[in-house]
Amino acid sequence: MKLLQALLIFSIVCCSCNKAENTPVPPGGPVKDSVADILNYTIDGMQPVITVSPGLVDVRFADTVTDPENLVASFSLTEGASASINGVAQVSGKTANNYNNYLNYSVKNKSGVIKHWIVSATNNDYTAKWGLGRFIKESGSNDRLYNWYFTQAGTGEYWNINCGPACVTMAMKWADSSFNLAPADARAYFPQNTGLWGFGTIGEYLREHDFDHSYVNLGGTAEETFNIIKKQIDSGRIGILLITTEKLGGFIGVSGDPYADRYYPENFNHFVVVYGYKKVDDEIFFQVNDPWNVALTHADGSLKGKNRYYRYGDIYNAAAGIENGMCVIYAKQ
Repeated sequence: MKLLQALLIFSIVCCSCNKAENTPVPPGGPVKDSVADILNYTIDGMQPVITVSPGLVDVRFADTVTDPENLVASFSLTEGASASINGVAQVSGKTANNYNNYLNYSVKNKSGVIKHWIVSATNNDYTAKWGLGRFIKESGSNDRLYNWYFTQAGTGEYWNINCGPACVTMAMKWADSSFNLAPADARAYFPQNTGLWGFGTIGEYLREHDFDHSYVNLGGTAEETFNIIKKQIDSGRIGILLITTEKLGGFIGVSGDPYADRYYPENFNHFVVVYGYKKVDDEIFFQVNDPWNVALTHADGSLKGKNRYYRYGDIYNAAAGIENGMCVIYAKQ
């Protein structure tokens, strides 16, 4: 009996040993925990709309927040994890950051695994998508609730030089919503003029139709020109500019469907209508209607020349090379 019990114990021990020896061990040792997440995120003293998705935290501030420096975030991480930005430890509820910049959090869990999380902030829903930037610092616009944009495409025999007729028609429609003539009518008004219009022809057409306007000289620097145009916009007016398109830069930034910068390759002297401005991050843009639009559309079908944004430095260079002036149009009373 004692011999049987001894054999039974020996059998159990052997089986147990064999099971332990047959348990597979992953190459490189035990699998590490790969979870290193930001679970929630808030900004102390503020109530932005915050969305947390894998690897990304989107922060939408109110439009009144124009300079989000030195703001403190409170956040929670995967249990046992820590966070840093560029090697600087991030302490929930204590560490301040500048939300004008993208924040790249390195989240390290207790197993040593590191995951990168981007915190992106803005104070509006469109400028980042349009390639302008993320924080509107200052803006002014005399846009209308009705459509007043005209393209020069399809305006007759001289369509390719009908930027002047198209722009003056836009300006008149902006000034008076009941105005119902088209760019082709403006061209036909002066049948003897078969070339590119100048400011003189634009002024004459405005006088013939009783629209108040004036002519102002632009500045000797980009800053002076910006302030001259801004003053007219802030006074509730718009302007027609004559520019050379070769001075307009191509898009620089990140956007799959930019509203900023030049959107066509052709070089020529060209009229555009300026009716607003935006300071976004460190850039200043003029809001314009550009009539050069030959089947050039955004992803949503809207024309690329409408509601376009050109950098103020480009506008200065593009206008200074020709007449360096602007026809100012006043709204009908």
